Amino acid sequence: MDDRSLVMVRRHLPDDMDVEIVPFGSLVARFAGMMGDTGFPRLTRPQMRSMIQAVAAGFPESSLVSAAAALPGLADAFASALTELHYHGYTATDLTEAAARTSNGLTAIKLSQLGELDRRLRQLATDSSREFGIDRAQFCLEMAEIPELRERHVVIFASHESQPVYEEWIAWLSKTGTVVDVVVEQIPGQLEVFRASRQTVNRIAPTQMIQPDDPTWIKHLFTETKASESPDVEIWQTGDPLAECEWVCRECQKLVAQGVPEESIGVYARNAESYLPLMVASARRLGVRIAGSMSAPVLSNGFAGLTLKVLQVLAGSDIRRLERVVRSTYFGLDSSERTWLVQAIRSAREATGDAWNALQVHAESATEGEWLRSLLHWRQRSMDASMPMSGWAVHFRDLWEGTRVLDRAAHDYEETRSRDLKAMTVLQRSLRDAVLQDRDFPLDFASFLAKAEELWDLENVLWSRKEAGVHVTSSTSELSGFNVLFCLGMLEGTFPRRRTEDPVLDDLDRAELATHCPSLPKLPTSHDTAKAERDEFIRICGSARERLVLSYPMTQDESDAVPAFYLSEVERASARGAKRVLHRRKDMTPPVEDCYAVSDSVLAQALEGPRRAPDVPRVTDPEVQAMIRPDWEKGVDLKELSIASVCPFQAAMRYRLSLNPKGSFGSMFWLTKIPVEAQLAQAPDAPTARMALRAAVDRQREELADEMEPWQSRLIDDAVTRVIDSWVRKEFAARSAFGLQGQTLQTDVRTGGDHLRGKLKFRDQEVPIRAKFPAAWVGENATTLTSYESSVPGTATEVDKNPAFRFRFGLILAMLRQSPDYAAMQVDSIDGSRVLYVLAGSAFNPPEFMPDDLKIVVYPSQTGPLVGMAARKKLRQEAVEQASRVLEDLDRGEMLPKPGTQCERCNYSDLCRRHVEFGDFSSPFEEDFS
Repeated sequence: MDDRSLVMVRRHLPDDMDVEIVPFGSLVARFAGMMGDTGFPRLTRPQMRSMIQAVAAGFPESSLVSAAAALPGLADAFASALTELHYHGYTATDLTEAAARTSNGLTAIKLSQLGELDRRLRQLATDSSREFGIDRAQFCLEMAEIPELRERHVVIFASHESQPVYEEWIAWLSKTGTVVDVVVEQIPGQLEVFRASRQTVNRIAPTQMIQPDDPTWIKHLFTETKASESPDVEIWQTGDPLAECEWVCRECQKLVAQGVPEESIGVYARNAESYLPLMVASARRLGVRIAGSMSAPVLSNGFAGLTLKVLQVLAGSDIRRLERVVRSTYFGLDSSERTWLVQAIRSAREATGDAWNALQVHAESATEGEWLRSLLHWRQRSMDASMPMSGWAVHFRDLWEGTRVLDRAAHDYEETRSRDLKAMTVLQRSLRDAVLQDRDFPLDFASFLAKAEELWDLENVLWSRKEAGVHVTSSTSELSGFNVLFCLGMLEGTFPRRRTEDPVLDDLDRAELATHCPSLPKLPTSHDTAKAERDEFIRICGSARERLVLSYPMTQDESDAVPAFYLSEVERASARGAKRVLHRRKDMTPPVEDCYAVSDSVLAQALEGPRRAPDVPRVTDPEVQAMIRPDWEKGVDLKELSIASVCPFQAAMRYRLSLNPKGSFGSMFWLTKIPVEAQLAQAPDAPTARMALRAAVDRQREELADEMEPWQSRLIDDAVTRVIDSWVRKEFAARSAFGLQGQTLQTDVRTGGDHLRGKLKFRDQEVPIRAKFPAAWVGENATTLTSYESSVPGTATEVDKNPAFRFRFGLILAMLRQSPDYAAMQVDSIDGSRVLYVLAGSAFNPPEFMPDDLKIVVYPSQTGPLVGMAARKKLRQEAVEQASRVLEDLDRGEMLPKPGTQCERCNYSDLCRRHVEFGDFSSPFEEDFS
């Protein structure tokens, strides 16, 4: 009755043996069909969930059931509860009568509404020509006479869970002349383990019990005795789950090399969602073949996830999101097609009318848009449609028609292809199942998508490999007869799981049912399921003939990594105790002589060889250097020059290669553009300034919508009002506090204009330096430039510690066409302060009162060795000399990274090999390579 055990049976039976292996439900259906059953299709779990949602919609809003109409997860919980009740023989009438007898008000409501839900659900199933799997067994049991059938031999593997109705059906089957053997788990004399199996034996009432020989050492588990013989037991401690999987794969590789057959090695991981991807990746990297089956959420599959993202984009209004989603390798676009798409999207947005229609016109008239046409046609039909789920299920099948996506998925790596096709089948099947819920209710595109997301969030896809290899599974039903068995993730909360009560029928409800329905089998409580955890562990221990390895990680993301107490029990009960093995985090490979994987061997040799500092990465190819080197006739941006003064690598990535790092939107650097676009310095009053800033924010958010995650949108909504208020307050306070009133405001101040020189001498030529400031306040013999940045140094000491800012400040002073008595720069930052940088010795008298968010920094400090004109001259001279060195660095085109404090705010850390935290020079051996 446990279909997962059939995988184990298939592994042990010879290929030429005349035997048929079928799921238990199919076996019941065959005999029920011979008895004259309706032959209706069996109601699957997703179909049952959809029907429950349809039925729940007809309950009063005050009922406990009605919420399931909008919540698929709650409907799934009701499906689990009803299935368990069906397995134990409870009918709608039993539930209703128990509700009338109980004195517990909440239990009475639950049972009464569950009974009504079951009654309506059965009626809907009948109307839909469906039947429950348990109905087929009940059909046989309700026959007036037991038929005589020709002799057959059936072997049934009993479930680990209580299923009394099916057990009663097995007893009925044995009375028809069919030879029935039932395989159950038992340990003689042990009453605390395998309770479900013992109850199965009692209900079936077998004519003969065949007991195998001594059930080996597992009978000593959870007792006070110790085994005289047992497999070799090892307890491994690893750094994290990935390291755990890698060490298991290495050991499997070693065993195979020593002659141990692959099929005699098993790996069990209860938490398949976490361990399966790690196990597959580790096996592929180290060259280990694996087989078996595990289930995982369908949307964790790349192809299924892409399908949902494409639907979300097509249902939305912003066509810019399309460019982001088609970057997937499933689309296989070349550079020319991507470039065409970017230009087509830009043109479509600038066109009048609907941008999607404009994009479709571009696709129709361009050879590069051939792959896009059918997708846009599908979207057009969808936006105009209003049809029931049955129509959407058919329409969804055509989503990828005409694109190259299906072809690329079909010709992908065999394992990936199989997984993708299974995932697509699950998506389509879940939509067909939902037809039973919304049979005739019309849905528009948005409603269909919302419903599809709900359904797919609950679906799983079965990952399986039938080829030869190490058997990997998440079900103990598949464990039997392995020479060596590895069990991963032996942590408290995972193995054993913590005791939890059923969300629909808690232990009190189950006790009331047992009291008021004494003739029916008792439902198991949370205490029973908690005790069954020991059964799971005993199965694992009994599945290893020669060697049992239990491992756990020292760290994991989801919860505290506390070793399971089962480890101490197996260590106590085994004949020779347990060997403890520690795989330290820094042990990246076995010793060279123990490496079986090429990748391990190469890494181990490198680790054991002489350690040397990594070579400093630099560009050496002349053609690449020419691409990185600036065009001196066009000049260099001042910000590029200041960034290159501390790190040529960062400057080249941003300004030469135009690589915008992912996540720059999340850093909110884009906010520095807002005051410039809103022309804050020209605003005559606070309300006008606030309105202009809000409009600029809205325009910028629309421009960056395709880069925005939902959490970022919420963050902006929470923060932008506060930031705008801060900008407005500081702007008008600074005009008074910094003595700007009465001076002339000039906007869009650029190098090469009336105030700033535009060139620097480099070798035998003059290089244009490009820079612009949104505003400058100019008075008699005074100049105050205005800029907006993400953050700035707040003291003279901090200026000295920020070499890029100090260099830029000095270079701006050197580029002033005149040398006024008062030269300053005010910088407003989004981190909360507006700072006025004044040269020491300038004719500036600070006000007596300063608001908290305004600061004045006199640089260099008045206590320094130089003040006044001497300090100004020195600062300008240093900036000009440094500019020559920076231009030399850029001219070499080596893109040389220079680690330092600037790494803290660098967005290219994952690309830079000299980054102070993530680069090659951050030695794992705690040595400084810099």
